[in-house]
Amino acid sequence: MSETIVKLSQNNALMVEQLRQKGFSDEQIVNDAIARNLPIDDSMFEFDFNELSNFVEQELSTLQSALRDGYQIKYNTIRGIRCWILIVFEQDPVLVFDAGKEAVFATLNKAQQQQIQQVLSHGWQLSLLNEETGEVVIKPIG
Repeated sequence: MSETIVKLSQNNALMVEQLRQKGFSDEQIVNDAIARNLPIDDSMFEFDFNELSNFVEQELSTLQSALRDGYQIKYNTIRGIRCWILIVFEQDPVLVFDAGKEAVFATLNKAQQQQIQQVLSHGWQLSLLNEETGEVVIKPIG
């Protein structure tokens, strides 16, 4: 793991994870992004993978480091956290939008909890609600 974890935009992180879910290896993501040979996204997200290719043109080493060593998302939104959980863990969490009580509720095993804690941007915290079931809440700090 590198000393400083790289940061990706929420959209770039979601595109990377969508490609991984489609079976792309990390090397294939990089090579196809460079070659502008990424597929058309036919998922509900309809990502424009040309944006990832544009990012690679400017920040190739950042993407390589993110794929190799992990990443943190620069700025999360509640809907972005939902999408990340949906793509990576294939689970659709419950969202609460009440003013001052915004939250994402999900059931995650320990490895998943650790994985999402590493990618969450500053300003968000994961709290374990039920150790037995793995129910967690992710909400803004403060």
